[in-house]
Amino acid sequence: MSSIAELRSAGITFETDEAVAIVQQLIVRLRSRTAPDDVQPPNGPPSAESVGLNQDGSVSCRGCKTTPTLSEVGIFLHSLLPAGSPTVPGSLRYTIACALLTVDMPPFDSLTDFSRDLSRHERGDRADAVRRVLARYVFEPAVTPSVRAPERRVASTSFGIASRGGGLAAAAACLVAAIAWIGARESMRLEPTPLAAMQTVPAVAAAPIAAGRRLAPARVATPSRLRQGFGAQARQKRSTRSN
Repeated sequence: MSSIAELRSAGITFETDEAVAIVQQLIVRLRSRTAPDDVQPPNGPPSAESVGLNQDGSVSCRGCKTTPTLSEVGIFLHSLLPAGSPTVPGSLRYTIACALLTVDMPPFDSLTDFSRDLSRHERGDRADAVRRVLARYVFEPAVTPSVRAPERRVASTSFGIASRGGGLAAAAACLVAAIAWIGARESMRLEPTPLAAMQTVPAVAAAPIAAGRRLAPARVATPSRLRQGFGAQARQKRSTRSN
């Protein structure tokens, strides 16, 4: 047996004909008393905790030791179709109000009269309607709260950047790669070009070039020529002394 409270906790709602079928099956069960052994304390009027639906389409009330009053059955039907429930006709609301004695109309004489008035709102077999509710309860997936995975904190070893998730970590990695690439380019641009063998470049006179005439570059004495000049002077001095 599945209680009305269990069905509600699973998110099951009742259509108008289903709620009427449940109450009609409950009235039949209370009249017949075919299974008095199923009554369990605490005793009291039918409620969401004590009324349950059976797989054969019948309805049981574990706490209903005595036959409930008409108003108690009306209160239970109203709990199945609370205010704001869709597709509940006004005539059924009026019938419930008469059972609750909330309208200025003669009340029903008995549960039989109340059941006869409810039959106007039934659709199909009562047991089939009850089994239809249980089928939704069995086959509908249970709604479980989603568990959010804890966020991972990813630290960048290059700059000590703490980031959440993978997006910022990927951005930090791209930043590191970009800086390394820029540094490599700068090092290539600033690296001095190795010089070839040192050569003596003739010096060019700094005098201004006159009217299209090109001046020949001045000849600069190299160390080898200087040594030749010093050697010639020394030979000339020796020859003078010998004479």
